[in-house]
Amino acid sequence: MPTTDGDSVVLWTGGKDSVLALVEAREQGVDVRALVTFVPPDGKFKAHPCSLMRAQADSLGLPHRSLMVDRPYAGSYEQMLRGLRDEGVRYLYTGDIAEVQGHTRWLQQRVERTGLDLRRPLWGRDRRGLLEHALKLGLRPVVTAVRSPHLSDDWVGKPLDRSAVEELASAPPERAIDLSGERGEYHTMVLYGPGFHSPLTLGPWSLVREGDLRYAKLELWP
Repeated sequence: MPTTDGDSVVLWTGGKDSVLALVEAREQGVDVRALVTFVPPDGKFKAHPCSLMRAQADSLGLPHRSLMVDRPYAGSYEQMLRGLRDEGVRYLYTGDIAEVQGHTRWLQQRVERTGLDLRRPLWGRDRRGLLEHALKLGLRPVVTAVRSPHLSDDWVGKPLDRSAVEELASAPPERAIDLSGERGEYHTMVLYGPGFHSPLTLGPWSLVREGDLRYAKLELWP
Protein backbone atom coordinates (compact mmCIF):
# COMPACT_ATOMS: atom_id res chain seq x y z
CA MET A 1 0.00 0.00 0.00
CA PRO A 2 1.23 3.57 -0.67
CA THR A 3 2.52 5.56 2.26
CA THR A 4 1.56 9.20 2.68
CA ASP A 5 2.71 10.43 6.07
CA GLY A 6 6.37 11.25 5.47
CA ASP A 7 7.74 7.93 6.71
CA SER A 8 9.64 7.14 3.48
CA VAL A 9 13.10 8.00 2.14
CA VAL A 10 14.72 7.28 -1.23
CA LEU A 11 18.21 5.80 -1.42
CA TRP A 12 19.94 8.35 -3.63
CA THR A 13 22.83 8.21 -6.09
CA GLY A 14 21.52 10.91 -8.42
CA GLY A 15 21.46 8.48 -11.34
CA LYS A 16 18.53 7.66 -13.59
CA ASP A 17 17.30 4.72 -11.50
CA SER A 18 17.14 6.54 -8.17
CA VAL A 19 15.38 9.46 -9.87
CA LEU A 20 12.89 7.04 -11.44
CA ALA A 21 12.31 5.42 -8.03
CA LEU A 22 11.51 8.85 -6.57
CA VAL A 23 9.14 9.63 -9.45
CA GLU A 24 7.38 6.27 -9.08
CA ALA A 25 7.04 6.69 -5.31
CA ARG A 26 5.52 10.14 -5.68
CA GLU A 27 3.14 8.91 -8.40
CA GLN A 28 1.91 6.31 -5.89
CA GLY A 29 1.12 9.09 -3.42
CA VAL A 30 4.16 8.55 -1.21
CA ASP A 31 5.23 11.59 0.81
CA VAL A 32 9.03 11.27 0.56
CA ARG A 33 10.77 12.73 3.59
CA ALA A 34 14.34 12.91 2.26
CA LEU A 35 16.95 11.58 -0.14
CA VAL A 36 19.57 9.44 1.60
CA THR A 37 23.09 8.63 0.43
CA PHE A 38 25.44 6.26 2.24
CA VAL A 39 28.91 7.76 1.84
CA PRO A 40 32.43 6.41 2.52
CA PRO A 41 34.56 7.96 5.29
CA ASP A 42 36.18 10.47 2.90
CA GLY A 43 32.74 11.52 1.63
CA LYS A 44 33.76 11.14 -2.02
CA PHE A 45 32.36 9.29 -5.01
CA LYS A 46 33.94 9.12 -8.45
CA ALA A 47 30.91 9.29 -10.75
CA HIS A 48 28.35 10.68 -8.28
CA PRO A 49 29.80 13.74 -6.52
CA CYS A 50 27.95 14.73 -3.34
CA SER A 51 27.86 18.36 -4.43
CA LEU A 52 25.82 17.39 -7.48
CA MET A 53 23.51 15.19 -5.41
CA ARG A 54 22.89 18.11 -3.04
CA ALA A 55 22.12 20.36 -6.01
CA GLN A 56 19.63 17.78 -7.29
CA ALA A 57 17.96 17.65 -3.89
CA ASP A 58 17.75 21.45 -3.76
CA SER A 59 16.12 21.51 -7.20
CA LEU A 60 13.68 18.82 -6.06
CA GLY A 61 12.89 20.68 -2.86
CA LEU A 62 13.93 17.76 -0.65
CA PRO A 63 16.52 17.39 2.13
CA HIS A 64 19.61 15.36 1.25
CA ARG A 65 21.08 13.22 4.03
CA SER A 66 24.66 11.92 3.78
CA LEU A 67 25.17 9.01 6.19
CA MET A 68 28.77 7.86 6.64
CA VAL A 69 29.45 4.13 6.56
CA ASP A 70 32.72 2.30 7.15
CA ARG A 71 34.04 -1.22 7.61
CA PRO A 72 32.59 -3.55 8.68
CA TYR A 73 29.91 -2.33 6.29
CA ALA A 74 27.11 -4.64 7.39
CA GLY A 75 27.12 -3.30 10.94
CA SER A 76 27.69 0.28 9.81
CA TYR A 77 24.75 0.22 7.37
CA GLU A 78 22.51 -1.32 10.00
CA GLN A 79 23.48 1.35 12.52
CA MET A 80 22.56 4.11 10.04
CA LEU A 81 19.30 2.37 9.10
CA ARG A 82 18.34 2.00 12.76
CA GLY A 83 18.95 5.71 13.16
CA LEU A 84 16.50 6.40 10.33
CA ARG A 85 14.00 4.00 11.89
CA ASP A 86 14.29 5.80 15.22
CA GLU A 87 13.49 9.07 13.44
CA GLY A 88 10.21 7.59 12.21
CA VAL A 89 11.28 6.25 8.79
CA ARG A 90 9.54 3.00 7.86
CA TYR A 91 10.15 2.58 4.12
CA LEU A 92 13.36 2.71 2.09
CA TYR A 93 12.83 3.12 -1.66
CA THR A 94 15.62 2.17 -4.06
CA GLY A 95 16.16 2.18 -7.82
CA ASP A 96 17.30 -1.46 -7.89
CA ILE A 97 16.19 -3.34 -10.99
CA ALA A 98 17.79 -6.77 -10.48
CA GLU A 99 20.17 -8.56 -8.17
CA VAL A 100 23.79 -8.19 -9.26
CA GLN A 101 26.38 -10.46 -7.62
CA GLY A 102 24.25 -10.62 -4.48
CA HIS A 103 24.52 -6.92 -3.67
CA THR A 104 20.79 -6.24 -3.71
CA ARG A 105 20.13 -9.21 -1.43
CA TRP A 106 22.85 -7.82 0.84
CA LEU A 107 20.99 -4.53 1.21
CA GLN A 108 17.71 -6.36 1.75
CA GLN A 109 19.28 -8.28 4.63
CA ARG A 110 20.49 -5.04 6.23
CA VAL A 111 17.03 -3.52 5.93
CA GLU A 112 15.25 -6.59 7.29
CA ARG A 113 17.55 -6.68 10.33
CA THR A 114 16.62 -3.10 11.23
CA GLY A 115 12.84 -3.39 10.94
CA LEU A 116 12.49 -1.22 7.85
CA ASP A 117 10.62 -2.13 4.68
CA LEU A 118 12.52 -2.15 1.37
CA ARG A 119 10.52 -0.90 -1.61
CA ARG A 120 11.86 -1.39 -5.16
CA PRO A 121 9.38 0.06 -7.69
CA LEU A 122 11.62 -0.73 -10.69
CA TRP A 123 12.36 -4.32 -9.74
CA GLY A 124 12.24 -6.86 -12.57
CA ARG A 125 11.04 -4.40 -15.19
CA ASP A 126 12.14 -4.45 -18.82
CA ARG A 127 15.38 -2.50 -19.29
CA ARG A 128 14.48 -0.96 -22.64
CA GLY A 129 11.04 -0.09 -21.32
CA LEU A 130 12.51 1.69 -18.29
CA LEU A 131 14.86 3.77 -20.44
CA GLU A 132 12.06 4.73 -22.80
CA HIS A 133 9.85 5.59 -19.83
CA ALA A 134 12.57 7.78 -18.31
CA LEU A 135 13.00 9.72 -21.54
CA LYS A 136 9.24 10.07 -21.99
CA LEU A 137 9.05 11.57 -18.50
CA GLY A 138 11.66 14.14 -19.49
CA LEU A 139 14.67 12.87 -17.53
CA ARG A 140 17.97 14.27 -18.77
CA PRO A 141 20.64 11.79 -17.70
CA VAL A 142 24.28 12.27 -18.66
CA VAL A 143 26.77 9.38 -18.67
CA THR A 144 29.36 10.06 -15.96
CA ALA A 145 31.31 6.78 -15.98
CA VAL A 146 31.85 3.70 -18.14
CA ARG A 147 33.76 0.47 -17.89
CA SER A 148 36.01 -0.80 -20.64
CA PRO A 149 35.64 -2.83 -22.81
CA HIS A 150 31.85 -2.45 -22.63
CA LEU A 151 31.86 1.22 -23.65
CA SER A 152 34.52 3.55 -25.02
CA ASP A 153 35.86 6.73 -23.43
CA ASP A 154 33.76 8.97 -25.66
CA TRP A 155 30.61 7.84 -23.87
CA VAL A 156 31.67 9.80 -20.78
CA GLY A 157 29.81 13.10 -20.76
CA LYS A 158 27.34 11.89 -23.37
CA PRO A 159 23.60 12.55 -22.85
CA LEU A 160 21.65 9.33 -22.42
CA ASP A 161 19.06 10.25 -25.03
CA ARG A 162 17.11 8.18 -27.55
CA SER A 163 20.06 8.03 -29.91
CA ALA A 164 22.28 6.69 -27.13
CA VAL A 165 19.65 4.13 -26.13
CA GLU A 166 19.48 2.89 -29.73
CA GLU A 167 23.26 2.60 -29.80
CA LEU A 168 23.29 0.58 -26.58
CA ALA A 169 20.52 -1.68 -27.86
CA SER A 170 22.39 -2.39 -31.09
CA ALA A 171 25.70 -3.28 -29.41
CA PRO A 172 27.04 -6.72 -30.45
CA PRO A 173 26.44 -9.57 -27.97
CA GLU A 174 30.15 -9.96 -27.20
CA ARG A 175 30.13 -6.54 -25.50
CA ALA A 176 27.57 -7.92 -23.00
CA ILE A 177 25.92 -4.59 -22.25
CA ASP A 178 22.99 -4.47 -19.87
CA LEU A 179 20.81 -1.64 -21.24
CA SER A 180 20.36 -0.14 -17.77
CA GLY A 181 24.04 -0.59 -16.82
CA GLU A 182 23.12 -2.99 -14.02
CA ARG A 183 26.51 -4.71 -14.17
CA GLY A 184 28.42 -1.44 -13.95
CA GLU A 185 28.78 -0.87 -17.70
CA TYR A 186 27.90 2.78 -17.20
CA HIS A 187 26.64 5.25 -14.60
CA THR A 188 24.60 8.42 -14.99
CA MET A 189 23.67 11.62 -13.21
CA VAL A 190 20.34 13.31 -13.92
CA LEU A 191 20.39 17.02 -14.68
CA TYR A 192 16.64 17.49 -14.97
CA GLY A 193 13.41 15.56 -14.58
CA PRO A 194 9.96 15.55 -12.99
CA GLY A 195 9.89 17.63 -9.80
CA PHE A 196 13.08 19.57 -10.58
CA HIS A 197 12.53 23.32 -10.21
CA SER A 198 15.28 24.03 -12.73
CA PRO A 199 17.88 22.07 -14.72
CA LEU A 200 21.43 21.67 -13.46
CA THR A 201 24.35 22.77 -15.62
CA LEU A 202 27.71 21.03 -15.56
CA GLY A 203 30.86 23.09 -15.69
CA PRO A 204 34.14 21.98 -17.29
CA TRP A 205 35.11 18.42 -16.46
CA SER A 206 38.07 16.16 -17.09
CA LEU A 207 38.26 12.46 -17.97
CA VAL A 208 39.92 10.19 -15.42
CA ARG A 209 41.08 6.64 -16.19
CA GLU A 210 41.51 4.12 -13.37
CA GLY A 211 41.96 0.54 -14.51
CA ASP A 212 38.89 -0.36 -16.57
CA LEU A 213 36.92 2.60 -15.18
CA ARG A 214 36.65 5.92 -17.01
CA TYR A 215 34.77 8.72 -15.27
CA ALA A 216 34.18 12.43 -15.42
CA LYS A 217 35.61 14.60 -12.69
CA LEU A 218 32.54 16.82 -12.46
CA GLU A 219 31.83 20.34 -11.32
CA LEU A 220 28.70 22.46 -11.41
CA TRP A 221 28.49 25.96 -12.77
CA PRO A 222 27.98 28.23 -9.74
